[in-house]
Amino acid sequence: MLRKSMIIFLAHLFVTCAYASDIRLLGQSSYSRYGGTIKLLTERVDNSGDRNTGMLKIILWATEHRYKGGEMDGYILGESEIGRLPAQQAFVNIAKNVRFFPPRSGRYYLTMTVSEFRGGRYVIVDHANFDHRQSF
Repeated sequence: MLRKSMIIFLAHLFVTCAYASDIRLLGQSSYSRYGGTIKLLTERVDNSGDRNTGMLKIILWATEHRYKGGEMDGYILGESEIGRLPAQQAFVNIAKNVRFFPPRSGRYYLTMTVSEFRGGRYVIVDHANFDHRQSF
């Protein structure tokens, strides 16, 4: 039981930590779904810092409550690594087709996050909320 609790705790830490960062998700972000595939689009991921990033990943989340930072509690609908970003550089016009993972039936708020691999796990460094809830 202790081992199972520790695994759940560590999995929870994987998505709950957010750090102050020079990495920003800028411009328009969107998604489109085609059957078992989802296309993740974002206009720009910017690194205004003085260091190169760890591996970056964009993730589309479905949550019961609008995300306001901090702890993320929801379903990952799709995710894709986008690479490491040198200091003072940006990725532009990112478009990734990935496998779609449907959440449990219901209505959800959607959030696009950019996460960085730090200290052995991915941590959310910025996010963009979509305006309307989506039914699944």
